[in-house]
Amino acid sequence: MNHSDELSICTELNGFLQSVDTHVLEAMADLKQINLILDEAVVALNSSFFSIHDSLEMYRNSLGDEALNHINPAVNQAITALQFHDLTTQLSSRLLKRLNCMSDIVKSAQSMQNNKTDICIDKLIRLNSQASELNKSLHKKFNQSLNQQHMESGDVELF
Repeated sequence: MNHSDELSICTELNGFLQSVDTHVLEAMADLKQINLILDEAVVALNSSFFSIHDSLEMYRNSLGDEALNHINPAVNQAITALQFHDLTTQLSSRLLKRLNCMSDIVKSAQSMQNNKTDICIDKLIRLNSQASELNKSLHKKFNQSLNQQHMESGDVELF
């Protein structure tokens, strides 16, 4: 492979890496926006359910025990369901850390592009090694997986 071919390959690789980095950064921005919206919704729902619960308690005598026996468990179940927001927040945080690592890998690969004397294959080998090390580091950080699939069962203790 001559020097001109190598530069052409490296230029294409850099374009690809820029495209990947753009998508990773956009995914991170979208995830942050989702978290903000979810946080707002959970705060509003939590406030509403506690308000409903307080109103039910205030009108306990006029509603009767039978009505309250049907309504209170539903309100309590809704409040418990809101506690899964914490689980979602943990998963989102892990996803953001993974995306940050992906972005770091891409930036590292792009910085290698500036050294035109390196051979692209050597760059890819170093990049693969760096990605492997970051994966090992992330795996250690996320040692305890969140296996919760739905609210009815799983590893998470709510109370």
